[in-house]
Amino acid sequence: MVYSQNIASLNTSDRNKKIILDIVRIAFTYKGVEYKHVESRRRDVVDAKMIICKVLYEFFKLSFAGIGSVFDKNHATVIHYIKMYNNTLIHNKEDVVLFNRLCDNAITGMYGDKIDLEIALSTAELEKLNVKQLRRLIKELTIENNSLKSKLEKIKSYA
Repeated sequence: MVYSQNIASLNTSDRNKKIILDIVRIAFTYKGVEYKHVESRRRDVVDAKMIICKVLYEFFKLSFAGIGSVFDKNHATVIHYIKMYNNTLIHNKEDVVLFNRLCDNAITGMYGDKIDLEIALSTAELEKLNVKQLRRLIKELTIENNSLKSKLEKIKSYA
């Protein structure tokens, strides 16, 4: 798997390395990125990397440089990727679906099934996780609201 050596060198637990490798694999597969194109600057490749960086930033205690080392990128590129996700990709429903899928994968990998979640986490950790989930839900609802407003304006213009 591409980037597996980079991920293996990260300063994190073996379990987290496996989760990160799964996240990279899922993102590239979802975006239809072939192995030979992972280093290209094609839009689908860059978008996948932006989403992966955002997930790694949200769920793993890695520095920007650490996240960048996964893709052989500078820490400034990671900061740019995260800002671009927050400013542009968040408005693309397909990218939000991928982000949510990767987040769910990270949560399941880190904490196990939802049944065991409350047992495994302290109250503070559970509240932090709930806040992240609520923020994701707010972003999704904002996108849906904007889409519905746009559709309503189109309908009004026909009347």
